[in-house]
Amino acid sequence: MFAGREKELSELKTQLDSTEKTFVLLYGKRGQGKSTLISEASKAFDGIVINHFCARTTFEGNIILLNDSISQTLGLENPLKGKDFAETFNFLKEQDKKILLIINEYHLLRNSNKTVDLLIHKFVQEMPDNIKLVLCESYLPDARDMLLETNPLSEAFTLNLAIDEFDYLGASVFYSRYNVKDKIQFYSVFGGSAFVLSKLDYWKSLEENVIRLLLDKNGELRIYIEQIVLAEIQKTFDVRILQILAAEKKRYKEILDTLEIEDSGLLDKQLKILLGMDVIVKSTPINKTDDRKKQFYEIKDNFLRFYFLYVFGKESLIYSIGEKKYYRQYIQPQLESYFSSGFKKIICEYFSDSNFGSYWYDSLRTKESRQIECVLETEKGYELFVVNYRKKPMSQIECETAESQIRDFLSDDIRKVNFISSAGFSFESDVHRLISSKDLYLVKSR
Repeated sequence: MFAGREKELSELKTQLDSTEKTFVLLYGKRGQGKSTLISEASKAFDGIVINHFCARTTFEGNIILLNDSISQTLGLENPLKGKDFAETFNFLKEQDKKILLIINEYHLLRNSNKTVDLLIHKFVQEMPDNIKLVLCESYLPDARDMLLETNPLSEAFTLNLAIDEFDYLGASVFYSRYNVKDKIQFYSVFGGSAFVLSKLDYWKSLEENVIRLLLDKNGELRIYIEQIVLAEIQKTFDVRILQILAAEKKRYKEILDTLEIEDSGLLDKQLKILLGMDVIVKSTPINKTDDRKKQFYEIKDNFLRFYFLYVFGKESLIYSIGEKKYYRQYIQPQLESYFSSGFKKIICEYFSDSNFGSYWYDSLRTKESRQIECVLETEKGYELFVVNYRKKPMSQIECETAESQIRDFLSDDIRKVNFISSAGFSFESDVHRLISSKDLYLVKSR
């Protein structure tokens, strides 16, 4: 199923339709839909598509496999032989037909020979216009390395496309028939991975999807996250870091103390690796961006957080009492709190084009330090948004009561208090900005 990515699809099609040289880098974590995107874009390609996957083998082994892919796709009577990179690409340059060569997991090729980037750069410089080359990369550190000015490939790309997880609006394209409440709940649990979204059964409930795909030890998403996602990143960090972050312990010292290890620098190194792989994100209060002591870490993908909060380390319990009983006894009672957290993430994405986030202040009056969530910086100053995930619309009295309570500790920098309610409001206001969940989904899906 192809959904969303209209802008990326248009850009990629333009490159493939071009009569000029085309050299594209398509990168993003596994499961974000890179293969689906390139497959959709290449449907209209007026030529031959060679879709090759690199392997974890030697450089010579990868060249042999590349030759096999070329020979099989072109139907060569005399298959390409040899282990010479230049010979393979010289063969392609001599073809008089339009060819689109897609090299997937390019890092496996470049890591087997440190001169591969230079060899590819040389080929691109000599590449005729009838040959189109796309590098498809899921290992982000390598992708970012290729885009550095010091890398010869960086200036050769005619297009580089970063394919990230869908935000809440992009994900909602997959379940457009749902009401707003269900959209919030499904996004809070399953996040924005294209692969994950494609496996959901949108005619079944949230509970049924969680049990079938995740709690069942043979569930498709359980296997995906344990054998593919974690297998790729688990080699370089203590997996308990993600378990701790899932439990809302976000500060460096909290993580360190929970791991019960000394501050030797290892944790800092592991967090940097996870940041580089786009598994976690780091944030600071919008008014304390340079204060290292106020840095917060969290898991980027909702689905990965849900897995570490409710599945990881719980396998024995799930097995002993059964998936359905486990869901209803250990997950269902906590879901309102979990949805509330997911709703706040949606708010952050809604304001992603603005300076929006937490705010830190030290009260001179009460000698108290406090972090205020959901603050927007405007030209006229800071505005606080009180966010409520709830079942009933907020009344005017509830809003006024909430404002009077928080005014007691608010910084003077906060000039205005606004409200966001998942269930909307029972009144209108000229004083406060009121945003309902329906307002959040009025924006054209992207």
